[in-house]
Amino acid sequence: MTPRGGLSIWLQFFRVRLLPTAWANGATGAIAAGAVASPPTLSDAALAAVTIGALYLFGMGANDWCDRRRDATQAPHRPIPSGGLSSTRALGSILIALAIALTSAAFLPSRTWVWVGSIVGSIVLYDAFLKDQSWLGPLAMGSVRAFVAIFGASLVGEPIDGLLPAVILGGHSFWVTRYSLKEESSDAEALDARARAVIAHSGSALILAILFIPTPWLWHLGWLTPMGAWIQFDRARRRYPPGWFTFRSLRVLLLLDGSLHLSYNSPVSAAVCALLFLGTGAFLPPRPTSAGPSQTPLSSESALE
Repeated sequence: MTPRGGLSIWLQFFRVRLLPTAWANGATGAIAAGAVASPPTLSDAALAAVTIGALYLFGMGANDWCDRRRDATQAPHRPIPSGGLSSTRALGSILIALAIALTSAAFLPSRTWVWVGSIVGSIVLYDAFLKDQSWLGPLAMGSVRAFVAIFGASLVGEPIDGLLPAVILGGHSFWVTRYSLKEESSDAEALDARARAVIAHSGSALILAILFIPTPWLWHLGWLTPMGAWIQFDRARRRYPPGWFTFRSLRVLLLLDGSLHLSYNSPVSAAVCALLFLGTGAFLPPRPTSAGPSQTPLSSESALE
């Protein structure tokens, strides 16, 4: 039986549009651990992709399910409060996604299991307990991305090899989540400060890459791409409704991944990340008219939220 709205309801519920960011995070950890020279077996790569994808769906679905009562007043357009998806069916789909993730992970090397458990634990902490906490919530959200990168590293090498990508990607999610928590209620000055923190993190990531990834400086030029994106996004941020900057900040994860791939001498995967970034939406939407904003709010568009 298909819920009202059909496939589009499921795509909205699981926020499938940002699914590539999770895969890219895992790939970045693997590349940092030497996957370009010594790639994982095809079966391990496929199982890891299924695991990461299913964990993403679990996290996104759990976010909506845990927020179903609050969304009834604050985001009535979401699948559960709008009636497009029943609470029972939503919970069932979340548990199926978790079961798929754990089943596929069981066939991976045992050294990866602790990181799968860490991802699940961080998702549950954020969705069920810490979301409204000003600092602990973003920390839990950033931990999800960090653990995905370390999981990718553990698939092909030592988990410690994924530490730098984990710090960069997890830190980005931390600051984006800090911004999104107050996007609809904070004054413009407070949001300006939080947006600057998101952008400054990308600059810090470039410095970390230069200092700790031993590669010719030419490979670090990829970092100019996310910095250029930030210039455009920050100029347009105040012209669009809540959710606009958060969603595009999460898309920039693909550019950060691609920049890291270049720094690790993997231009092909970097190009894939850039194409995925372009494929997840227009760089900038049409300029708003005097009649109002060009998009509806995209509240809670946090990766693995």
